[in-house]
Amino acid sequence: MQELLALEERIGNVSTGLSEETILRCMVEMVYHSNQIQEGQCAICLEEYKDNEILGTLNCGHDFHVGCISQWLQMKNVCPICKDSACSNTSKEQ
Repeated sequence: MQELLALEERIGNVSTGLSEETILRCMVEMVYHSNQIQEGQCAICLEEYKDNEILGTLNCGHDFHVGCISQWLQMKNVCPICKDSACSNTSKEQ
């Protein structure tokens, strides 16, 4: 993640981060079970998921450790894998 942030600093930063409230509204949390999910590694911290850890799933379907993706989304409203918008203004508003 440090390398991505350093790259962003060189390229330039436009504030596109989300508030914690928005992140909680837009992200689906689930418990990781190794026999149910194929991806076994967080693309942000590169650590293997462990059974019963809480993962955050974005609208695009990509999963991350909930702490990792929350921190990421506070800086940028995009999936770190596919670059889709992590949360649109109309997503999950009720």
